[in-house]
Amino acid sequence: MSGSVGDSEYEALCKEYQSLRSEIELAIRNQVRILGYGGTVLGVFAGIGVVSPSFLIVAALPFIAFFFAVLWSIEQTRMMRAGDYISTIENRLNDEYFGEPVMLWENWLRYRGARQPERDIYQIHYWSQYLIIAVFILTEVFGILTVLLWPPGDVELMLRLGLTTLYLVFAGVMIYILRKVVKHKNLEKSFGSFQK
Repeated sequence: MSGSVGDSEYEALCKEYQSLRSEIELAIRNQVRILGYGGTVLGVFAGIGVVSPSFLIVAALPFIAFFFAVLWSIEQTRMMRAGDYISTIENRLNDEYFGEPVMLWENWLRYRGARQPERDIYQIHYWSQYLIIAVFILTEVFGILTVLLWPPGDVELMLRLGLTTLYLVFAGVMIYILRKVVKHKNLEKSFGSFQK
């Protein structure tokens, strides 16, 4: 491999690394905003629903919770996916260009998880994700109970059943997100398959 090709590959890897680090920073900022806006909107609607009970206000809570949960999960996944890929760039730079461990951040996080299971950053991260999604799922459960227990005569039975079904679908989607999207699969296996 000529020096110019090697230099070009090195520069491309470094640019890709920097770009993905920027994407992670943006995803973190977006997550904080989504949680802030989501918590505020849910709090305001819940407060209005308590002070002045209205079926429409209470029925809107699960829609709001679902919307913010999906947005937050997208940003979480985006952040984790970029971090996973960055670890492969670190490995390549360390192996092909430095000959020793120089680029370490994402690999260090994975190393800590493997060597210090009692303080595994990834497990703590996943549990915090589960907690946030659980709050949204509880909002769905609250919506189902409220719709079913709302005083008879105020709301048609078909509307109650329709909303209950929709809320159950929302909860199912969030549980799917918890099980399939939030928790990433083995990175080495995924990247190995990609390179073949």
